[in-house]
Amino acid sequence: MMVEAEQELAGVLQKAVPNDSEMKILFSHSQPFFLAHGGAQTLLEALMRELAGLGVDVEPERWWDENQTGDIIHYMNRPRL
Repeated sequence: MMVEAEQELAGVLQKAVPNDSEMKILFSHSQPFFLAHGGAQTLLEALMRELAGLGVDVEPERWWDENQTGDIIHYMNRPRL
């Protein structure tokens, strides 16, 4: 099931991201992964891997590093009820 979702994600990303893209995306999540492994971490890592495979520069957000730069911050979090 997870492999199918990753393959579908890869197909969507190939259509959406041009090969000559020179953007840097920082991925952020409200809860550190070392505190709660699971679906959000798996999804975020798969998304970063696929984008990197398409030539997009991706990094996890380093909240402590004031010198980190990026063009887009993609914030992933579970919606509150």
